[in-house]
Amino acid sequence: MHQSQPTPWNPEKLARAWFVFAVVLTLVWSTLRLADGFQGPHSYVSGHFSVMAQNFAKEGVVSLRGVPVQENTPYGDTINYYTHWPPLFPIVLGVVFRIFGATANVALVFVLLLMFANTFLVVATLRRFLSPTAGYFGGMVFLAAPIVMKYGAFVLHLHLAFFWTLIALYALADVISDEAKRHRLVPGLVAVVLAQWTSWEPSLVFAGALIGAVLWGDQRQRKVAAYFFAASFLGAVSVVAYYFAVSPALRQDLWEVARFRLGLSSTINAASAVKSPTFAEVLSRYSLYFAQVEQFGFLCVALLAGYLAAARRKVGHVGIACATLGWAALWLGWSVVLKNHVYFHEYQVWISVPACAMAAGVVAHFLAERAETSQDESLRATLSVAVAVVIPIVILKSLIGFTAVQLRVDHGDDRLIAFAKEVRDHTEEGSIVVSDALEMVPAFYADRHVVGSVADTVAADKAIANARREYGPVTPIYFAVVAPLGNDAAAALGRRYPLVYRSEAATIFRAP
Repeated sequence: MHQSQPTPWNPEKLARAWFVFAVVLTLVWSTLRLADGFQGPHSYVSGHFSVMAQNFAKEGVVSLRGVPVQENTPYGDTINYYTHWPPLFPIVLGVVFRIFGATANVALVFVLLLMFANTFLVVATLRRFLSPTAGYFGGMVFLAAPIVMKYGAFVLHLHLAFFWTLIALYALADVISDEAKRHRLVPGLVAVVLAQWTSWEPSLVFAGALIGAVLWGDQRQRKVAAYFFAASFLGAVSVVAYYFAVSPALRQDLWEVARFRLGLSSTINAASAVKSPTFAEVLSRYSLYFAQVEQFGFLCVALLAGYLAAARRKVGHVGIACATLGWAALWLGWSVVLKNHVYFHEYQVWISVPACAMAAGVVAHFLAERAETSQDESLRATLSVAVAVVIPIVILKSLIGFTAVQLRVDHGDDRLIAFAKEVRDHTEEGSIVVSDALEMVPAFYADRHVVGSVADTVAADKAIANARREYGPVTPIYFAVVAPLGNDAAAALGRRYPLVYRSEAATIFRAP
């Protein structure tokens, strides 16, 4: 009988080495990016979540009734509650701010720690149910997808939502694979509810996992998946019910946002200038998104179906098949159902990464398994080299290049952050700042109530008049411009508003 010879490369050891290399590269670029703070495209989202967390840290969760507020004090006649997302992430970040201080670095370190925790959860899941090689490849993809390098250092609720969801899916796969592990059912269900209180997206994950159990599982396995889906549904419903209980007025806001994201409305609300994109615009934007997911997106789509079909023949793989299909359902469901949301929020393409990571781990596992068991020596050698060397280089090439760029470029505050710090230093606490800047990043760094995106002096006059009516004659109100104004422009505005401060980063006037 023919005995297979040892493979010329050890896929597991080399995969572990490549994964460690990916972790080191990610530590390097993420540490360098700490000096940049909240800057770059879509950086407003970091300021947005950080402002809400800062309010919880200052005012207390009970005082704000557990609902995020997307502006600094003073709040005015009507508190600007933000119910587009569940509240758990800003609440948890608020606790972190309360302990370590409300700074950009604290927020960034927190989300980067979550990103690494999620990476190791991906590795642990694939190791537990497939093989160490699968785990290391999944971890590599989770760190090396271009979208992660672009938006991984963002203060975003998905970091925490992924954390709870990965824990829940690990428990789901464990209980499905082994009835003796049913003691992990309750912790898994708790993680599901926490995931739903962090973001809406996990609903799609557990719907996908249930579909997988129906397709490939037995009655017991279907029942387990149904428990997780039910917990997900009840968790999402409980968030909506809680928001409605806090303020019946929030119902209309939630309804308008949901209709717009589903593509059922042309605008978010009557006052919004944001319009629903056409189908052609959505397709064009999606083609750009695939470039950010890069080859991993195509890898997931092309190879996931083959693995899931194989799961029907290998009962021991049903648990991990359900988990993988859950992540794939999130990606597909989010892209198709919430097309308006996808179009405007590029940073959330990050939700494709867990599906890509799971698929890459699955494919690496079967390639390594074939390399170990094939009777064809030439095929075994080719597959071993591919798994041990070629595929890791393809996966990591973007991460290597990105880290090299971060080592060469200068890091530090950009113009908007410098502006916000000048506003903080030259206005009183509790003042209102009317500005031409987008409000969220300046609001966090300046720790002021910012009325942003004021395009000209006519709009500024209107915003100042509205603020004066709402906040009264005593509240200090400023008009701040993100630029060093020329002498003529400064003099012209100075005749209307007394000049308070002028520098290379900001020009600040006191409103009457």
